[in-house]
Amino acid sequence: EDDEVSRRVLEVTLTRWGYEVVAYPDGGRAWEAIQQPDAPRLLILDWMMPGMDGVDICRHARELPHAQNIHIILLTAKGQTEDLVAGLKAGANDYVTKPFNREELRARVNVGVRMVQVQEQLVEAERLWALTLTAGAAAHEINQPLTVVMATADILLTLMPAEDPNRARIENIREAGERISKIVQQMGEIKLFATKPYVSGTEIIDFDAAVGEGAEDS
Repeated sequence: EDDEVSRRVLEVTLTRWGYEVVAYPDGGRAWEAIQQPDAPRLLILDWMMPGMDGVDICRHARELPHAQNIHIILLTAKGQTEDLVAGLKAGANDYVTKPFNREELRARVNVGVRMVQVQEQLVEAERLWALTLTAGAAAHEINQPLTVVMATADILLTLMPAEDPNRARIENIREAGERISKIVQQMGEIKLFATKPYVSGTEIIDFDAAVGEGAEDS
C-alpha cells in the first residue's frame, strides 16, 4: 500500500487481530521481500503501487518456486468483473475492494490463513511420505547384512575364550550392531518429519523425534 494513512490503518487493524505485519510503501520493496526464502506466507497487495503494481507482483511471484503456496489478497478500487478476473489470472487468490469493510477483510484473511495452514500440512505430509518410503527401503537393504554381522559376532563370542584379547573388539562390533538395529527399527516407525543440526549448518533426520520418543520422554 503506497498511501501512508491507508497502510498504517491496515497495519494497525491486522496487528490488533493478532497477526505479525511487515508493511512496504511500494511494489519494488514488496517484491524484494517476496523473493526471499523466508517471505511472508500471506500477502495483501494494493493493486496500484509505484514501481510494480499488485498484479505484476502476483505474476512474477508465481514464477518463484518458494512462492507457489503464498496466499495473495489483492486490495483494489477496481470493481469491474474483467479487472478482478485479470487479478485472479495473474495469480491472486482473493481480493478485497477499497475502501475495505473490516469484517469482510477479516473473513478473507482468516480464509487465507487456513489455506496456508492446509498447504503446510500437505507439504509436511509429502515430506513424511517421501521419508517413510526412503526409510523403509533403506531399512530393508540394511537388515540383511546387519543380521549377518550380528550373527557372526555372536558365533565368534561363543567360540572365543573369555581371555581372548580380540573379544573386546567383537563385543564392540556387537554393540554397534545393536545400535544400528535400533535405528533401523526407528526407520520403520517414523511418525513425523523432524531434523536436528549436524555440521556446517546442515540438518539430519532426528530419529528419536521422528518416532515420537522425545515427546514421550518429556
